[in-house]
Amino acid sequence: MVGTIGTAPEKGLVYTAHPGSQGSNLDCNVIKPGSRVHLPVNVTGALFALGDVHASMGDGEVSGTGVEIEAEVTTTILLASGQSRNRPWIEADGQIHTLGFGPTLQEAVNMACEGMIEILAERLEISRTEAFMLLSVDGDCHIGQCCGGLDATAYVSFPDSNI
Repeated sequence: MVGTIGTAPEKGLVYTAHPGSQGSNLDCNVIKPGSRVHLPVNVTGALFALGDVHASMGDGEVSGTGVEIEAEVTTTILLASGQSRNRPWIEADGQIHTLGFGPTLQEAVNMACEGMIEILAERLEISRTEAFMLLSVDGDCHIGQCCGGLDATAYVSFPDSNI
């Protein structure tokens, strides 16, 4: 799986170890062969970056590392004008996954849930309250990373066939 994937931030400098709205160190187990990662494009050329490939990594990456490996990764990059959200999201394994990050795990979970609520409300044409209730019924929340020294990451999964 790919631990770090992202584009340049709108302004300033960001280290790839720090997750943010541009992506970076997401440590999300669903970023693997066949996944479609949607990233915001904040600057001309996007300045795409990818790295931190793992042969295996448990959800949470609790010690701060998985089985780190050297890898060659082949990607296809497409520009989907007007379809991007302000944070990365993923299509993989018949599910949609929204990502969150923050200084605490709760903040990361809240952001990931908010992203899924937005998608559900938009695609199903339902209220945010209805989307929130639906997420609780058929969605799953996962920990990306919660090791010390880095912002926590979380991702919420929802079956694509249900939206």
